[in-house]
Amino acid sequence: MQKVQSYPRRPVRAVWLTFLGCSVWVTIFLPFMTKELPPKNWPPLYAYCALLAVVAIGFVRLGPTALLQLVVSALVALMPGAIGVKLALSPNSVNAGMVWLHISLYLFYMVGLLALFFVVKGWSLYFKKRDEGTPA
Repeated sequence: MQKVQSYPRRPVRAVWLTFLGCSVWVTIFLPFMTKELPPKNWPPLYAYCALLAVVAIGFVRLGPTALLQLVVSALVALMPGAIGVKLALSPNSVNAGMVWLHISLYLFYMVGLLALFFVVKGWSLYFKKRDEGTPA
């Protein structure tokens, strides 16, 4: 029995299809957002769709373990932020909350770097470990 792959065999095609699907979704809702989002700001939406497609396909190659690690890291980074908001909103605040908020911000920077590492690692696996039968 042949093992079924849980990731796309042709990642570039998957990125294009994901990008097209996301772009269609954005295009459908653009006429309803003209007040909040003027037409001059529409091109970054499509760039975001492209970025989202590349990141998603990179994560898919690594599997659910990488996503779980990223979620746990984000939750760890969220805890100092919650403490900082609690301290900043307390009536006798002495800027103690801002220190915790800065710690949370830098932890989220680390989560972003971890996500970037995972995406690069996922894409490198597509090209390093090709499956048999996958065209070059």
